[in-house]
Amino acid sequence: MRETQRLLRDLGIETSQASSFTTGGFVEPISYDWHEHKRHQLIYAFSGTLAVEGNGRRHLIPLRHAAFIPANFAHRTTLGFSIAGRQSVRSKIVSVFMKPRATPVRTDGIAVFGVTPLLAEMLGRALEWGPDHQPTALSKGLFGTLALLCAECVAAPIPFWLPQGNDPKTQDVLRWLDAHLQDANETKAAAERGVSVRTFRRQFAAGAGMPWRECIVRARLLRAAEELAAVSNKSVAEIAWHVGYASAPAFAKAFQKFTGQTPGEYRRLRTADA
Repeated sequence: MRETQRLLRDLGIETSQASSFTTGGFVEPISYDWHEHKRHQLIYAFSGTLAVEGNGRRHLIPLRHAAFIPANFAHRTTLGFSIAGRQSVRSKIVSVFMKPRATPVRTDGIAVFGVTPLLAEMLGRALEWGPDHQPTALSKGLFGTLALLCAECVAAPIPFWLPQGNDPKTQDVLRWLDAHLQDANETKAAAERGVSVRTFRRQFAAGAGMPWRECIVRARLLRAAEELAAVSNKSVAEIAWHVGYASAPAFAKAFQKFTGQTPGEYRRLRTADA
């Protein structure tokens, strides 16, 4: 945690006199330990992988999506690594930091939302104005517009997150699921816990805050999004099989419903903004 605080101080996040500013650019894989900011943070990956944890949830931020983190909200951020730590890629990141009084956003936790091409262009332009910049009419106008857009987008967040579990047994099951995603099912998970399927179903829902079925579908699609975002020669069919789908068409249909893009479209986003 001390190393994280030092890195944040070096970036000038807490010492900047500007109302709003950005940090970012190309970064090597890095994990920031638990911390919080006095400012709101909007974080977006033009390329690579991005994950944010907070309040018992683990958010994967897919390509063409951003995460809004409210001020004074404890969180942990991972750039360039998959949630399970199996991949590492160089990422292009932008973080916009905004004083709460200048940002009409109301949310109690991390909110993930889609980023339009226009908003992505605005975020790219905002990289010009770091913590030490002297505000201009253009920078004030752009940051003000970003704040208004955030307020609108945060009102309808997308559920790209997995629970972390509120008790040790549920946490064990979630770790087991992550390690056995390809062939996991409710019967095997119940056997792993040594209980009946009915008991497992009830206990898991209570400990995870969501039903097993919803959790395993999300886990598979979020893992697929990670693999599609990484530099890999795997085909869509191979990725579908790897995350537990026997049918590539069924995977493609579920993935498009979840992310709004087909697997092929999502993979092409990997370099579209880089």
